[in-house]
Amino acid sequence: MPKKMSVKKILELDNSLMSGRDIAITLSTSRDSVAFVLALAQKLDLTWDKIKDKKGTEIYHKFFPDKFRYCHGICAC
Repeated sequence: MPKKMSVKKILELDNSLMSGRDIAITLSTSRDSVAFVLALAQKLDLTWDKIKDKKGTEIYHKFFPDKFRYCHGICAC
């Protein structure tokens, strides 16, 4: 199973004005994944200020609602 990317960390680093390429290198993920998350954040109107106090899993589920949908009721998602 592929590892779950840190959507919150991507948005945090983007907020600190780090380039998409540098975010990808820092988090050991692809530039395409970083670009996808940033584009989706813009589409969903989710900025760092809006999500900084939320849990990582809560943010992840906003971005990828169909992922891990079978775990509800079993884990603390």
